[in-house]
Amino acid sequence: MKINTPVREPKAMVRIATTDPLRKNQYPRINWWSGALRPFESVLSFCARFQALNGISFEQYEVLSDLEKNTSLSSDYDSNKIAVLLNQDQDLVRSVSVDLIDFFYCHEFRYIQDSRRLVRTFSYCKQCSQHGYHSALHSLPWISKCPFHLTPLSDGSFSTGGGNLDERSVNGMCELLRANCSTWPRPGQVDTEISRCINSSKHLPSFLRWSKKVYSASEKLSATKIWVSEEFDGRKELSYRHAIGRLKLLCGVPSLIEPLFEDLGEDWDLTIKNFQADVRNELHSLKDKPHFDYIFTYYKFISGYLKSPPPFKKKLRLAQDILNNRHGKCRCEWSLQNAGWVSHWVRIDPRMGVHVYDRCPYGHAIDTLEREWGHPDMLRLTPRAKQKLWDTFIHQSRDMNAYGLVEYSQNAKVAPDGYLRGTYNNIYSSCEWNTLSPITELLNTVAEFEIDVALIKMMKWLDGIEQGHEPENYDLPAGCIRLCDTDDGLSLIKWSLK
Repeated sequence: MKINTPVREPKAMVRIATTDPLRKNQYPRINWWSGALRPFESVLSFCARFQALNGISFEQYEVLSDLEKNTSLSSDYDSNKIAVLLNQDQDLVRSVSVDLIDFFYCHEFRYIQDSRRLVRTFSYCKQCSQHGYHSALHSLPWISKCPFHLTPLSDGSFSTGGGNLDERSVNGMCELLRANCSTWPRPGQVDTEISRCINSSKHLPSFLRWSKKVYSASEKLSATKIWVSEEFDGRKELSYRHAIGRLKLLCGVPSLIEPLFEDLGEDWDLTIKNFQADVRNELHSLKDKPHFDYIFTYYKFISGYLKSPPPFKKKLRLAQDILNNRHGKCRCEWSLQNAGWVSHWVRIDPRMGVHVYDRCPYGHAIDTLEREWGHPDMLRLTPRAKQKLWDTFIHQSRDMNAYGLVEYSQNAKVAPDGYLRGTYNNIYSSCEWNTLSPITELLNTVAEFEIDVALIKMMKWLDGIEQGHEPENYDLPAGCIRLCDTDDGLSLIKWSLK
């Protein structure tokens, strides 16, 4: 394997700390010195310079650095390990990590990254590259301008040569910096210029202060979380536009750093309803401490069979009426068709209409509301699905009775082991919800919040379809409802897209 001639600097070199005598003999000293790492320098830039200064290949760099694959520069242990290894200041090492400034790592507000961009390209500032510098800030997928020069970022490509993804990314950075900076990888006047740009930046301190507030707010919400809705469509992660929109609402973005953002995301409303300590105490005192979702799912199911339906049923029917009135005479161009165990959307001629066994987008939306918050018997369930619901209901009813949330009727048939017995037609009428429980109002409010969020999502989904989007490829928010512990009781939070 060909090894480039190393570039030696007239500075004190660092001896690698390793317990492997073979490595110590092979690489007794490295061409690196205290202060060689620049503030906020990207890992790609560091690897590229380290390889070039020592005239080694990527494989030799991996052996020499002795770093594990899961090393995190935001970890105190790992950053201290690297600081000692390279004789660098630990705070400077930590500044290299985007973990500290990337919203992808922002607790419950993490977002889905663009895998295409992450795999094939990286962003860089042309002016910074002329000084042989690439910042970790340039790698953030949401940033559109260099925080030091306020110039638009450009896209750089990974090397097209052989090797794995890591090697190609480092080689691509080598090619970029060597082409744009005649003195790279040697230090000198370029390092002085980079230090001046970083120290004189007005945007960087403001962004770092704001990101600290964002992390603090998101960490507080995450630490007190009892439950977060997973939504009726099964989504658990946010897109960038939805994540940054919520973070923007938690901590307003200073106008000074707004130009850095590629997109400030969606606008949201925040609704908070507080519940007294008796509700929290009742919830936490339940036997075996069941998960909130376990109770809430049962509550929604049994509500379809109660003699006195809970208030959220009125909101459900109102939401369905809104969709029906908007739909009018069906002119939909899409039909949800069953194909064995799966369903898929198919474009149809609206003049032909939707087949009786299929559903247009409006019919699907109305059915989804019914499935989640309506009466189970109104759904088109197979015998196997009905049997599964029945079995689940019998097991959960025994638990709810033990929690004091459900009472069996006088004509209920209960086996010695506590399980209900009966036929499909009468077993659901054997239970009555304990409306005197402090938890009841909380459960009803959560259901109402869910219906509010679902209707907004469905209306935006239908808007997108009518604007030409395919039904399966539309960005819908997730995790819009959150139940949290507070000093005085509980807080129920609802995020609503404007």
